[in-house]
Amino acid sequence: MPPEKAGSYRSYLLRCWQEVRTNAEHPPLWRFVLQDVTDTQNQYAFSSLEQLVDFLRTEILGDETVTKDD
Repeated sequence: MPPEKAGSYRSYLLRCWQEVRTNAEHPPLWRFVLQDVTDTQNQYAFSSLEQLVDFLRTEILGDETVTKDD
């Protein structure tokens, strides 16, 4: 975890949206982007809710086993 993130406070702007698939047999996909409000250059994109939760778990608990999705 970067030194500037070592404190006990995080603040993110979360954006969520659905991508409709061209094949009507498949349900829409949810997409997520977190933007660090203290450094707006830091954005993290996720293609599933599970990836988003894993990232937050890593940020909060310091679990280094989860990777960030670009």
